[in-house]
Amino acid sequence: MSIDDYYSAYDRLMGSLTSMVNECTAADCPAHKFIERFLTYRFVMGVKPEFDSIRTRLLHNSSTLTMDQALAELLAEETRLQSLSSLSTVFFIHCDNAP
Repeated sequence: MSIDDYYSAYDRLMGSLTSMVNECTAADCPAHKFIERFLTYRFVMGVKPEFDSIRTRLLHNSSTLTMDQALAELLAEETRLQSLSSLSTVFFIHCDNAP
């Protein structure tokens, strides 16, 4: 599952759960901040093992971590990993065809 697919599924599920909470919804509400932080941590913890290094870095800076930041960094890492995979495939094909 890609990061986009994972986020979409996670957002649908968590959106349904948070809609049942009748706590304050203002951005400056302590309960709202706690829920947002908790959901962000859970999202980051649920990514595939290939993202362990970025997960560790994100959680290390967890006092300022937002869902937008986590999603952006995970998407960037996914793109980087896909690029490396593509480059290694091209390299191996080129080496196999070398005289």
